[in-house]
Amino acid sequence: MNNVLRNGTVLSSIRSRSFRRYFLRGDHVAKIRRIRSCDMIVLPIKRLDYLKKSELILDTLAEKAARIQNWVVFYSGGKDSSTLAAVIGRWSYGRAHSHIRVHVVYVDTRIEPPPMNTQALKFLKSLRDTYGVTTHHLTPNIEESFWVNLLGRGYPPSSRKFRWCTERLKLRPALRLLQTLENPVSFVGSRLDESAHRSRRLKNTCSVTTGECGTKALTIRLSAGEMPYVAPLLHWKVENVWQFLAQAHIEDGLAVSALFDIYAGQDLRYGCWTCSLVRRDRSGEALLEQGHIVMADLLAYRTWLLSQAALPENRFLRPNGVKGRLSLAFRRKALAKLRVLESRIGMNWLSINEYNKILELWDDPRYGEYR
Repeated sequence: MNNVLRNGTVLSSIRSRSFRRYFLRGDHVAKIRRIRSCDMIVLPIKRLDYLKKSELILDTLAEKAARIQNWVVFYSGGKDSSTLAAVIGRWSYGRAHSHIRVHVVYVDTRIEPPPMNTQALKFLKSLRDTYGVTTHHLTPNIEESFWVNLLGRGYPPSSRKFRWCTERLKLRPALRLLQTLENPVSFVGSRLDESAHRSRRLKNTCSVTTGECGTKALTIRLSAGEMPYVAPLLHWKVENVWQFLAQAHIEDGLAVSALFDIYAGQDLRYGCWTCSLVRRDRSGEALLEQGHIVMADLLAYRTWLLSQAALPENRFLRPNGVKGRLSLAFRRKALAKLRVLESRIGMNWLSINEYNKILELWDDPRYGEYR
């Protein structure tokens, strides 16, 4: 017998148990309070349905900040950014805000786990087809790519003391796009419910008018020279995220059902498969357990790379004895193993332009054989 929800939606075609469990709706109301200064809009937190809260933020921004024309949603492929993009896309569809253009920006580092990258590209197409938003699939320049910096310049895998990857792989491509847009506002999918550490940090930065997301993350800063940004999902719980995604899939046909299988009810944070900022890649292991066998080879290469890169014999030593760049001999070996990996799994992680750039850098005295 088909499972039917209160609104009559049939769920017989939804196979994921977690997908079925998270579909729930509700309606409440709240009021808007206008601050004296026209430079700031604050929405007080009341007992309000989580989706209505977010829509209220968007309504207020559209009404009170009409000069902001380009709404930029940063999308990573995970559940929270998928929810953020869908909330704003659904809100914008059919509304008479001719001055607003929604941009959903996916910065592909080109070292994303294959299942996540596949899902992200399907989701972007679904957003365009369903809500008519503009999507951007960005990648780093050759000079900024992970392999060119690691194997070409000899940068060691990122650490908390030398985290070179985020700026080059994520931030610079996004900033280049933002510089082409007039009066943009940035939307981020931060939530207080993400983790205890994340919650403490967000509460601190969101309790003042500056910081990560402004006053209670519902402040839209309009000061000259600043790009305003807002976190509409700040007070969403994880169950709210899954409820909304289920609703968006059932009612609008949005391509999010794969996320339920990718997360499989676990508290996971997905990132690059080469990430060296976590000791153990639990998200990659989870994908492997779900049957994505390509992750076995990727995890094995990551383990080898990080362990070998930490050895003193695979690094140039500075005069003070501190480990510097990766040695050229090790980089040659790592490149050879990467080429074998590509052949074995049938995926190209290194473009021909990146390969040529790496060889060019090896001939540069600054990055080749030096002491």
